[in-house]
Amino acid sequence: MLFLPPKHTALAACAGLIASITVTSTTLPASHAAEVGTCYTYAASGTKDQAASAPAVDCRTPHTAQTYWSGTLPANFSVPEKAKASSRLKATRACTSKKMNAFVNLENRELPTRFHSMPVFPTRVQWNAGERWVRCDVVFRSGKAYKKLSVPMAEFAAVTPKDQLNFCTPNVPGNRSTSAY
Repeated sequence: MLFLPPKHTALAACAGLIASITVTSTTLPASHAAEVGTCYTYAASGTKDQAASAPAVDCRTPHTAQTYWSGTLPANFSVPEKAKASSRLKATRACTSKKMNAFVNLENRELPTRFHSMPVFPTRVQWNAGERWVRCDVVFRSGKAYKKLSVPMAEFAAVTPKDQLNFCTPNVPGNRSTSAY
């Protein structure tokens, strides 16, 4: 056992208290980042906050989205709803049509598909709780709505005739337009 004179004991205790306060005040809650392959049921098409707060569900039950990429936001990222478009794009740079198509086993596509990439950021409540994740979900469009599926997206793509996955466009698709919308 280490013996410290009373003055040094008080200093050591004070230093320990300061260190614990510093660690406590800078430690963020768990990020709750989604795992790749997690399925979600969005309440509606097109609203970002409802996607972020949608519950995770078993992929064998009706769902509208499946995560194909997940990451952590950089420390200098501001509240997502107030972040610049360029910052949001930079944070989701990994969410490409090529990666999405690889996830659903539709590689080497030349025509756009009805699969669509949805970047998802924490809601204000999640952000205030310390969550700093970002994810990209794949959804399947049926018109303007998201189609509910009861199998993982790749399994759906495997059993669906490829021409039914095509998305018609008025122009010739380019290297960036291999997904719908």
